Amino acid sequence: MVHGDGKKSVTEVVRQAFHGGQIIAIDIKAGEDTAAILTEVVERIRATAKHQWKQQNRLANMAVYIDEAHRWIAEGDDSQLASSIKTGLRETRAYGVAWCIVSQSMAALSKDVLKECRTKYFGRSLGIGADRRHLEDCLGRDALQQYEMLSSTGRYFFMAVGDDVNIG
Repeated sequence: MVHGDGKKSVTEVVRQAFHGGQIIAIDIKAGEDTAAILTEVVERIRATAKHQWKQQNRLANMAVYIDEAHRWIAEGDDSQLASSIKTGLRETRAYGVAWCIVSQSMAALSKDVLKECRTKYFGRSLGIGADRRHLEDCLGRDALQQYEMLSSTGRYFFMAVGDDVNIG
């Protein structure tokens, strides 16, 4: 993994994320070690956040973004990486770690992960097939009709539901 001007260990990258006040993007090319590296990153984040809270009574105040999440936490995936991410989602909010899970298909994501997400944002083109059923489960019938009405405009939009949505 390359960060900045050279290679850094996962431990160093996570330490910088917690203590360096930096935005760190990890771009890991698909390969045989990808899942192992991502698992180590998630586990280090979880352990560091827990340690920081238990030993120093300090919240992590960080966000973890997982793009193309359906590749790592698909429905039915019981890999070590998927398990690690699901556990991280469940446990680390209490320690000040926010998670942003990004995918182009709700149906491809683990239902356990969707349940853990407190606020959900939906872009366009989810109103067909299995995604439509997931959308209706999340939004309810009335909000699904509003989503479909927005979709029919042909414009780009996002619909949000959850704890952090303020309307007024």
